[in-house]
Amino acid sequence: MDHLVFAAPDLDEGVRHIETHLGIATSPGGRHAGYGTKNRLVGLGPKSYMEVVGVDLDQPEPNRERWFGLDTLNAPRLVTWCVAVSDLNDLIVRAKLVGLDLGESKKGSRRREGGALLEWQMTDPWAERAGGIIPFFIDWGDTDHP
Repeated sequence: MDHLVFAAPDLDEGVRHIETHLGIATSPGGRHAGYGTKNRLVGLGPKSYMEVVGVDLDQPEPNRERWFGLDTLNAPRLVTWCVAVSDLNDLIVRAKLVGLDLGESKKGSRRREGGALLEWQMTDPWAERAGGIIPFFIDWGDTDHP
């Protein structure tokens, strides 16, 4: 597992929910430019974390609905999970061979608060994956892991 995605219509509300109910603090994440979202993170291990993601009202409205159902989400909740792979396109092809459509790969990025850019490839974050039971997949390539 690479990370869990905990989404909230308002990021501050999501952070309060995590801190109140789990008793753990989040650390700075960054903004997903063009997606209309921002996040904070909770480390779970050397290569795994929980992403707390919410709407970023300081960004222009994105060209399509925000990922993870944020535009229709009424309350903070765990929405999905993510698995890291080293060859995303190969995984997409192999999944199709067994009847699982993961969608096309999409590029993603965000700037850390310090300005460093993280970039990745992922399976379609808008695709319906059995209500979050089936993960989406990410290939970090050469970028640092959050």
